Amino acid sequence: MNLLQRALKAGDSPDMPDYLRRKVFPTNLIALILIFGVATPFAIISTFYFGFLAFYPALGGIICLGCVIVNFMGGLYYTRYVISLVPIFLGSIYNAYLSNDGEQPLLALYLLELAFTMIPFVIFDLRERKPLIYLVGFCSVLILSFPITNNWFVCDIDSTVLRFGWLSTLTVVLSITFAVGCILGLALLNNQAQQDAEKLLTVSTEKNAELEKSREQMLLQMEEIKRSSEIIQRTNWETNGISLISSITRQEYGDHLYSVITQKLVQYVGAYQAALYIRDGSQLKLMGSYAYEYTVADNYSVDIEDSGLLGQCYRDRRHQFITNVPSTYIQINSGLGAKSPLSLMVMPLMNGEEVEGMMELAFFAQLKEYEVDFLLKVAEKIGITIQTYRLEFSNSELLNRTQSQEEELRQNLEEMTAINEEAKRKMEHFEQIIEELRFQLRRA
Repeated sequence: MNLLQRALKAGDSPDMPDYLRRKVFPTNLIALILIFGVATPFAIISTFYFGFLAFYPALGGIICLGCVIVNFMGGLYYTRYVISLVPIFLGSIYNAYLSNDGEQPLLALYLLELAFTMIPFVIFDLRERKPLIYLVGFCSVLILSFPITNNWFVCDIDSTVLRFGWLSTLTVVLSITFAVGCILGLALLNNQAQQDAEKLLTVSTEKNAELEKSREQMLLQMEEIKRSSEIIQRTNWETNGISLISSITRQEYGDHLYSVITQKLVQYVGAYQAALYIRDGSQLKLMGSYAYEYTVADNYSVDIEDSGLLGQCYRDRRHQFITNVPSTYIQINSGLGAKSPLSLMVMPLMNGEEVEGMMELAFFAQLKEYEVDFLLKVAEKIGITIQTYRLEFSNSELLNRTQSQEEELRQNLEEMTAINEEAKRKMEHFEQIIEELRFQLRRA
């Protein structure tokens, strides 16, 4: 990196705010233009034509050079004030010296001063409103107060060469060039700001797209988590329900088992009415009920060949879930009156291909699909339980009959043994009598 490039980047630091970093290059560029494009030429011209006035442009150049050096040490924020004030301040003094008492300011220098008023707009950001207002106000005061300040700086110098000669033309060209340069600088800065804004907009759009994508992914993940949670909850609910029925079958025995199963199942699934029937020959016998019009004590039964829904489901070996229950089919009675259910579940209690019984459940709500699946699993469990109970009951009866027969055989065996012993005693007695008769016959 050459010296010019280093000078133009003097003070640039990654730690600086973005708006200040954008002002590093224009600040140093303005300082170098003031040094080599304004201060140096005017110092040389003043040396030949105006004597001691060469001090002012030379002082301005030295100050601007010092600002560039200070920028290397991180003083950019403060040097911008100096670069904004020094040129117009020294230019006003220079113009006042060259305009004798009562004369108008030199137009060429006046134009240059006006060009200097544009410096703050180049090296300050628009968000820095206070510095801009103060600096523009100061520059305006210096320009407008020329009739007053003109009387403060008086010397006997002939300014004709700068007022009408070639120096006047050169100064005007320099002023216009400097002003156009400032305008171009502002345009470039505006273009850079626009490009930065477009980049930020692009980055923002990309980030928004990424955020939207992340949001969609998060929503999908949340939806997946929700579905997984629902599946886990349903699985736990089904498992706990099956475990409940299993625990009842282990703890209860006899016909009371069916009443307990009916009541617990109603409470678990939120039904409001239920009836459990067991196949008994050609009849379906009511063995468990909840809020039903009949109880177990009524010995109520339904014929298997019945044309109603219960008989139809039994013969078809299929469940039916009805969501539009006719008001005349069934009503649930309570202290608040009678009300028809919204849905009805009629399901066979299967053990393999064999129907062991039937069950009806009435609800005041519509069942979900997983709840229907759960009831079908419970129906199969109850069907197996009924078959197991039948087998246990049959085995118990067979065992009782076998034990009775064994007892009867044992008693018969004991009686036969007693008869045999009695017959044996009689045979021995008869043999003894025969021997005595034979003995008497031989003696005779």
